[in-house]
Amino acid sequence: PGRVDSVCAHMAPRTPLVMLAGLLLTAANMIPLTDESMLEFTRHMTESSSKPAFLMYVPEDCETEACKMMNMFWKMAGTEMPGLVWLIDCKETNTQELCEVARGQIAGGLTIEHGPQIMHWEEEGWKPYRGPRKPEGLLEVMRAAYLAYGLAQGGSEQAEAGVEAETASFVKLIKQLDADGPPDVREMAELAAYGMAKENAATKELAATLAERSFAMHDDLEMRRSSAYSQLAFGVFVLRWEVEDYPRGRAALLVALEGSPHNVCMRLQLATLINRFPDSEEESDLVIARYNDGMDEVLQMGELDVANVTNTSGLHAYNLCLFSTFYHSFYYNADFRECTSKHFRVATKAFPLLLKPPSLPIPPAAADAPRVCGRRLRLGIASGCFGVASHPVPSDFGGMLDRLPRDVWEVVYIFFDDLAEGTRYFDSRGSDEHHIFTRLEDGWVKRTRDGVLRLNLDVLLYLDLTMSELGHQVAMMRLAPVTAVSHGHPVSSGIHRDALDYYVSWAAAELAPEQAETHYTEQLALLPAHTMHQYYESRIAPNGASAVDGQPFRQLTRADFSAPAGPRWYVCMQKPFKFTPAFDRMLAAVHARDPEGVILLHEIQHKGKHGVSVHNKEIYINRLRRAGVDLSRVGFVQQQPHHRLMALYSLADVVLDSYHAGGCTTTREALEVGALVVTLPAKYLGSRWSAAYYTIMGVTDLVASDVDNYAEIATHMALDPQVRDEMRGRILDNVHKLFKQDAAVQAWSTLLQRLPAPLTDGCAEGEVSPLPAPHPAPEEDQKKKKKKKRNWTQRDRTLLGGLTWQGN
Repeated sequence: PGRVDSVCAHMAPRTPLVMLAGLLLTAANMIPLTDESMLEFTRHMTESSSKPAFLMYVPEDCETEACKMMNMFWKMAGTEMPGLVWLIDCKETNTQELCEVARGQIAGGLTIEHGPQIMHWEEEGWKPYRGPRKPEGLLEVMRAAYLAYGLAQGGSEQAEAGVEAETASFVKLIKQLDADGPPDVREMAELAAYGMAKENAATKELAATLAERSFAMHDDLEMRRSSAYSQLAFGVFVLRWEVEDYPRGRAALLVALEGSPHNVCMRLQLATLINRFPDSEEESDLVIARYNDGMDEVLQMGELDVANVTNTSGLHAYNLCLFSTFYHSFYYNADFRECTSKHFRVATKAFPLLLKPPSLPIPPAAADAPRVCGRRLRLGIASGCFGVASHPVPSDFGGMLDRLPRDVWEVVYIFFDDLAEGTRYFDSRGSDEHHIFTRLEDGWVKRTRDGVLRLNLDVLLYLDLTMSELGHQVAMMRLAPVTAVSHGHPVSSGIHRDALDYYVSWAAAELAPEQAETHYTEQLALLPAHTMHQYYESRIAPNGASAVDGQPFRQLTRADFSAPAGPRWYVCMQKPFKFTPAFDRMLAAVHARDPEGVILLHEIQHKGKHGVSVHNKEIYINRLRRAGVDLSRVGFVQQQPHHRLMALYSLADVVLDSYHAGGCTTTREALEVGALVVTLPAKYLGSRWSAAYYTIMGVTDLVASDVDNYAEIATHMALDPQVRDEMRGRILDNVHKLFKQDAAVQAWSTLLQRLPAPLTDGCAEGEVSPLPAPHPAPEEDQKKKKKKKRNWTQRDRTLLGGLTWQGN
């Protein structure tokens, strides 16, 4: 029918159960796999690896709400997409042998009692699934795979035709609504709610735009303040936020709050919204002002009940309601310490479970802890970024950590594997202990904290605390006598010193200590300024190729890159979220001084994705135009393989360091090929890496004093080939000072020994402290279940692929 009746009357909050009910689309049933059929199925997949498949292990003790919901979702998804979605239920008797093998091996040694484990078939075998884990996101991934491989009944062409027909039908409904005269809010909301319930992205976009039309109308206050209308507005907010449309997302969230004024989760989301691409410097200041005002309002509220509002248990709502502090570090007019401190205070107010004592005793601070004499210090190295060895955080710290003297330090790696992605980072670090903690069911923070406490660490160093939600939550309580965080992300954690003692930074990249210490809630501990702060390996292999991807790059020319015509290239391949409005003026000044200069910038991609973010790019283009940049002389370059990136640096006349947040790894890479990196340091750590490297090299000519000086240096170097070549030679003569510096390792070891000095002071000669008594393992880990054994052959284990890919 062409009319939608009383849709809003049925717009109850979309719980996961309501969403899952929509999956019951066919009469087919998913057939669970067993000990025997799993091997046959894997052999079949090996022979036809082009087909996708998703497999989930359900643990025997699947009793939590989250686990039961995931189990229900999986079975319904298997009903909709037979042949794609498979299940192993460890409660069944015919899966016990397979589950016993999986229990000790899946996802890097995680036991499957921690929650359902999802595997994805790749060409070489089963691998831990690395995509979205929330049902909505996972379902989207599954459906895309189902269509892409033509598994759906009728084939992908029929499915695509159905999508187009649905969109056309919805367009007709909108036209009919408008043809009957000016629609009122209720009519528009009813039709918008109908469209928002569709899975088709085109229909959802049309529905969201229709809903936004209704937001601008204020003639039906009763409707506007209804919970159903609030739910519609919240759906629009989610849709806009997923494509990083901050203004429209925030506007929709404000409408949602009109109908749900006491929804604490929405208030937290509104308070912690940070725009990746503010429209101007004035809007940048407004975003932070809104953040501070919103957080202050929440802090002044009475007791909060976030879990009840969101119908969740435990800390699941934390990840839904609180946005990260990651993007604060690109708002340089903000007070980092104040912003991150408020985030911590709001988090612990809204989620008191974060401060609930763990099962095991909390260690005292170093001054009150038992002395450690005559043995190595146990040093925990914690991060949420060990999933990929090439990630900037392990790449930055890895050389130093590998070389810390093991006669002084007993190194224990801790990986906060938020999504159970697994890792091979520790394969080459077999002599060091490592532990992996994941976020798979209620109680993950308590489970992880107990696990870390059982390690009896003397010092716990977090390499980063904004990259991992699990890590950030876990660190809000002291887990070792000495705790510290470092510059994996160059901003304070905001956590109070009862839990986190130190922020370890590099004096060469900070302001004077008395100024720099005001940037951190932690006590600032500085590595010395006269030497490098990390042990870096060259990014160029001995044969001259890229050391990252092994490909040569010296043969590439400007003809290998798409760029506007012009004799001089100014290149900035920093991530686009570092392109602040203040940087726009600097680019305009370069263009003004060099009328033929071409500026090449990193393409404006979706967050965490390839492809162009149309909304953000439109904002950025308009910003550049307003700043006075000649857009005909600007080129956008997609993310490049490493060897092509190195070639681009070598072909540039000048490399422009972004402002306010500048380069670190990217600067070193550019300097290695002799590129001239022009930089302007600001007050915070993230803007000062390039200047610090130049200080170590003894080449400071390219460090600007202000915006005008930045453009003057850049264009002078580009326009004068002789000066440019002389500078390139000086850079190449001195860049070796940044690499393979053993003094950096010694500096770290000395600093890390100084921080726990109260633990070791006063030890008598020959005194040896006993090792701490080990804490008992969790009760569930002590249970020994008697099961029939099977002699699994090596062939069987190889076929199971992902179950042994870690080599455990």
